[in-house]
Amino acid sequence: MASQKHFLLCFRSAGTILMPLFLLVLFFFNTSNLAAQKTAVNQGNWFTYFGQYKFTPKWGMHLDMQFRMDGEAARANQTLLRSGLQYYPGKNTSITLGFADIHSYNKGLNAYVPENRLWEQLLVNHTLNERITMTERFRLEQRFVGHLVSENNQINRLNDFYGNRFRYFNRTVFNLSDLEKKNILYFALQDEVFLNFGAEEINPHFFDQNRLLLALGVWTSKHTRYELGYMNQYLHTKTAPNAKNNIFHLSILQNVNFGAK
Repeated sequence: MASQKHFLLCFRSAGTILMPLFLLVLFFFNTSNLAAQKTAVNQGNWFTYFGQYKFTPKWGMHLDMQFRMDGEAARANQTLLRSGLQYYPGKNTSITLGFADIHSYNKGLNAYVPENRLWEQLLVNHTLNERITMTERFRLEQRFVGHLVSENNQINRLNDFYGNRFRYFNRTVFNLSDLEKKNILYFALQDEVFLNFGAEEINPHFFDQNRLLLALGVWTSKHTRYELGYMNQYLHTKTAPNAKNNIFHLSILQNVNFGAK
């Protein structure tokens, strides 16, 4: 039994380390395959807030707000408000059902395209040791994207395009300082792959995009942390050119347990 337990622990530890490396390989494979296509390179600034609020041992709420600005932080290329009801079947697992409201700037129309999403999510946390943790997230989205046209110098919404998207997210956090200290420094390695299906009007390509994030963070309290990082976003767009976005990424993250005594 002891040897079997040791084997399982080693297997789990190896998986925790290898999964982020696998995602890096997948990211470079995708970008190298698409590199032959024309690609536009842009700069961006993302300012984000993520909150997890737990009200009882089994129920909670998710909330995130994001302002995704252009390179000069002069115009919001996209704004996002997302919320969801969370259920915790176990200590390290949560299931979320939610709704999101998004507005994306369209340069050709000089207008913001509205989008509503329904989304379902499974999130699983893994602990390798007291200094290394990993989070896996599986998310399905049902997207309703406004179809806008310009007529007589006016923007009209004709109907909505519908599409589905699957997202796999992997994030590994390495604590860099003594866990007994007040402000705990950490390094985060994160990658997320987006895959379309049944979304021909929105984006007919199976591979939608990839987001790779490298960030440094600090826990300022037991429920609040701040992150500063670089994100590489590769978009396989509906029409050429594809886009590679180099993004300055600033985040505030909170995990608040209102039911804790």
